[in-house]
Formats: sequence, C-alpha cells, structure tokens
Amino acid sequence: MDEFFSKRKHAILVTLIQEFIATAEPVGSTYLVRKYDFNISPATMRNELAKLEDMGFLFQPYTSSGRIPTDKAYRYYVNFLMQEKLKPPMDVESTLEEFKRLEIHLQNLMEYTSKMLADLTHYTSLVLAPRFKKTLFRYLRITPIEGNRLLLILMTNTGSVLNKVIPISREISEEQLNKLTGVLNERLQGMFLEDIDIEFLQGIAGDLQEEILQHLGLLTKETVLGQESKFVYEGARHLLDLPEFQNLERLRMLFEILEDEKVLAEILKNTLTSEGMKIYIGREHHHKEIEECSLITATYGIGEVPLGTIAIMGPTRMPYGRIIPVVSACAQIFSDKLKKMAE
Repeated sequence: MDEFFSKRKHAILVTLIQEFIATAEPVGSTYLVRKYDFNISPATMRNELAKLEDMGFLFQPYTSSGRIPTDKAYRYYVNFLMQEKLKPPMDVESTLEEFKRLEIHLQNLMEYTSKMLADLTHYTSLVLAPRFKKTLFRYLRITPIEGNRLLLILMTNTGSVLNKVIPISREISEEQLNKLTGVLNERLQGMFLEDIDIEFLQGIAGDLQEEILQHLGLLTKETVLGQESKFVYEGARHLLDLPEFQNLERLRMLFEILEDEKVLAEILKNTLTSEGMKIYIGREHHHKEIEECSLITATYGIGEVPLGTIAIMGPTRMPYGRIIPVVSACAQIFSDKLKKMAE
C-alpha cells in the first residue's frame, strides 16, 4: 500500500476500480456506500472521492456524474496486484494443461498461442517472434539437388529451420561437402546468428567453397534483419464490442496500428531489455493511437536470454488480476517448449 494512502482510501480506490472494470459505468459515492460495508456516510464517501480526484486518481466525465479511474489509478492498482502471487483462474487451467502437452513447431506455436490467449481473455493477443540475432546456431546440412544447386538447411536452438536453395558454378563432390559441413558444424556450434557473417565464415573455413560461404552468410544476415519485428496477432474482433471503442475514429486508429505493425513491434521489442513482465497503461507507452489501451507483456526465452514477447492488448479498463497470471503462465509454457526444441 502507498505510504500516502490510508487503509480506507486504498480500499475505496481499489473497490471503485474493480466496479468500473466490471461495469464500464462511472461509480458514485451513494452506490459505493450502499453496496459495500465501508461504514461511512455518503457525505464522507464524497469527500474521500474528491480527495482521490485531487490526487489524480479519479475524474468525473461530466458534472454530477460518478467517477472513473485515471491511468494513475490503474498503475496504483496493478502495482498493488503485483505484490500478490497471482494464479490463473480455474476456468483456464484445463486449456493451459492442454497447451503444456501440445507438440508443435515454432511458427504454429506462435499462431496457436496467440489464438488461445485471445480466446481466453477476449482481448487482442500478440506474439513477437524470437529474435534471430539472439538465437544460437545448432546444425547445418547441405544437400545437392539437380542442376548445380544446393539446399542449405540451418537449424537454431529454438527449433527454427532456415533453408535456402543456392546456385553453384561448378559441381562439388560429396567428400568436399562433408568436409565443409563438418568444419562449420564444429566451429559454429553455440554461436549467435548475428555473429555468423561472411567475413567470419571465410576466416574459419578458409578457401573451402567460398561460394557456399557467401550464401550462408547472406542467409543468416537476411534472417536476422528480416525477423526482428515479426509478430502475429489474434482477437482484434473482440475489441469491437467494448464501449471504449465505439468511437469510429478511435477504432480506425487502433486497427491501423495493428495492420502497420511498426509501433507495436517497437513497443514489444523494448520489453526484451530484461526478463519478466512489463505492463504499459494508457499513455505510458507514449503512442496516441493506443492511449486508451493497456499492454500486458511477458518475455519468453531459453535460460536468461529473452528471445520474444507474448502480450495482451485491451482497454485500460481490463481485469488485470485475471489477465496478468494468464499471460505469465503462457510465456512460461512457451519458454519450456523452446527449451525442449533446443535439446
């Protein structure tokens, strides 16, 4: 509890926030006194609400109406919730258990997770793809195919498989390919993809098929650059029924930002500076297009290296106590599946 808050102010604010989350209607002093056992008069409740408004936690949409929480109030509420050990609600436990048992490769895992989260929360879910530059090399295979061409197949520690068909100017023997792949698999093992460039490859393999090394270096470079802002999302339709998004202009901006991807990708990438959960409420993410929204995010990865992010986007008036543990649990299961892929 905030040191400047009395127990009564804390209880009143938390109760009002929970009421507004449930009803989307301004909450009045008489309603609070009648419904809850605060053991104070309506006049005293009005005085307490006025003080909370002066402190920046509440505001009145119009004269003589009830009050609604500000971003500052939601931040106080979320900080209060995060002090507790939140658990996913019982009605989602069976879905999470099914998710744990699911055997699936990475791309389908992202899509499945996003759809599952949208269905569980009835908000928009986002899954940021793993950062390939922080992904580790695991295995390379080079296979000859018709017409002086080779198939490069590169597997990472997250289970991602990169492949590229490359032309070669002259035929290469099986012995030469085996020698090259042996050297590369030995020397590249455990390296970050971002460090595997053409210059490095030529340094470790010397004159062993420079043509192939050029293509392999380009493959890692293109993958690292091309995947940094990729994410999938589901559940935008859920926002259509919410009172916050009945304004057509606000709804248009929201869908534009989902389609454009750049802003949300940048916000999600900023969560990768450290492990764990980050919650952006309203204007905290400094983007006007989604200033009516909150983002609840949790990183996933292997070991202590965050590789990607799972998130829920919804109105600032969302049931944080329910959504936070669901997002956290999904991120943990996602991480566990990546670790299994890396084994």
